Amino acid sequence: MVKAYTLRLRRMYHTLLVVCILGVTVSAQCPGKCSCSPAGVRCRGLRLTVVIPTDYVNISITNSNLKSLDNTSFGRNIEHFIISESIITSIAPSAFTGLVNVRSITFYSTTITAIKPCSFSSIRHSASISFELANIADIERGAFSNLKGLQQLTFKGSHIETIHSDAFFDFDVQRFLLDDTEIPTLETGAFNGKVEVNELNFTGVSFTTIKSQAFIGFSRISRSVITSCRFEILYCNPLPYLYQATQAAKGTFSLSNSSFVCDCFTVPLMNFINVNSIYIPSSVLCVLPPTGSRVPFNATSVSDACPQKLDLNCGKKVRTPMTLQCGGEVLIPATTNPNTVHVIDDVTTNSGRTYTEPHQGSFSGGQNQNSSAYRSSSLVMPLKLCTSAVFIVMLFY
Repeated sequence: MVKAYTLRLRRMYHTLLVVCILGVTVSAQCPGKCSCSPAGVRCRGLRLTVVIPTDYVNISITNSNLKSLDNTSFGRNIEHFIISESIITSIAPSAFTGLVNVRSITFYSTTITAIKPCSFSSIRHSASISFELANIADIERGAFSNLKGLQQLTFKGSHIETIHSDAFFDFDVQRFLLDDTEIPTLETGAFNGKVEVNELNFTGVSFTTIKSQAFIGFSRISRSVITSCRFEILYCNPLPYLYQATQAAKGTFSLSNSSFVCDCFTVPLMNFINVNSIYIPSSVLCVLPPTGSRVPFNATSVSDACPQKLDLNCGKKVRTPMTLQCGGEVLIPATTNPNTVHVIDDVTTNSGRTYTEPHQGSFSGGQNQNSSAYRSSSLVMPLKLCTSAVFIVMLFY
């Protein structure tokens, strides 16, 4: 009787030991459709979701179709992340928030439906973020917020359908590059809060519509280069914010080899250039509707651009941002009525209008803030339970 009981205990002991070993081994194994090595993890052909074990710091994903990238997709200790030739429905709130060791984040030839609020918030180290040959539908408000000391942010050969208000908020970067990129809509206050850039370079960028005060957040630019760009509709003179931020830093401002559709919307810019005696080279052209004739910008008169003398009423007004939180931290301050936004009427001669946007405030980008800690403990807890069970069995040997 005793012998049979002891035999059963021994079987239980060995069974528990095997389960513990296999359980921990399976939990730590390389994800499916991925190859893993000490150098990092490479994944190809992923679908819907991705979860990379926390101990990998170099991650490469290619030819994948992902519903979302969020802060459970990989550990918080990543150093280099690249995703290429893939489709992403959304980059979720807090997906890349607070990465303390990251050095580079690269999206190459990738389609992204939406970059959500707080996606790239609070990255404070000398990291570089690059979007090359990317197709992005929406950069939502607060997507790039509270970024301090970022080394470089690049959009190259890309298409960004809409950059929404407050998309770049409290933004500090050494180099901000837009290169050969199409941006159909740049909303009012797209760059807001306090935006400081050492080098701003717009090369070969096509802007269809730039709303009033789109660049209002720029406070300091050491060097501004705008070349080979195309501007169609400029609501209420948004470009001087870039010039004034450069002047405030006692930096250099260069505009060359670019074209403007010169109509009534361009008149405030023309007046600003004339009043401040800003040098515009002959390589900067006006495209005059309806004929499309191209003449030097500095040789175009206000009456040529706007024969009907439309008053656009571009007096200064304040656009008050709505509240935005990332992980409990208020990145865009609250207002008395966070739904109400004051804007300039860009078309008529009215004194302006007040409209109410759907409430987008109070995003909480940190609901899964401790997910990496949870994933780390997911290996520890089963091991602790198994160890305890084995220990109890051993007591009856």
